[in-house]
Amino acid sequence: MNSRIGLFLICAIIFTSCNCTKKKVNKDITLDIWKLQTIAGKNIATFKVAQHPILTLDKEKMQFYGNNGCNSIFGKLKTYTKNRLEIGAINSTRISCGNMETPYKIESLLKKVSFYEMNTEKLILKDTNKTILLTFSLKKE
Repeated sequence: MNSRIGLFLICAIIFTSCNCTKKKVNKDITLDIWKLQTIAGKNIATFKVAQHPILTLDKEKMQFYGNNGCNSIFGKLKTYTKNRLEIGAINSTRISCGNMETPYKIESLLKKVSFYEMNTEKLILKDTNKTILLTFSLKKE
């Protein structure tokens, strides 16, 4: 009887302490890759881009990087607090992808960002009036 209780306790400890059934979630979702979904309320599918625009925010290093639909972009974050986000100068590679209207539009809107909302699935960038400029979804591997 005592051996059964002991075996039961050992099994209970193993199963409750096992981390293998828990889904791992990145606690700092700012290091995730975000795929652009809308530009000023319009679906990205309606714009011409050479590749799907993405963005990664690195709060620890106060940097951002990604691509604007044509070129790699990167730079410093001026402000990154609980709900405030300001992007510094945007640096990029200078490959010509034909129609550069959309990449320039994305960069222009990134420069206007003052606020953001973020959860595990969505990143919303807003201007000083809290108007939505760009929306992103978490890139699935």
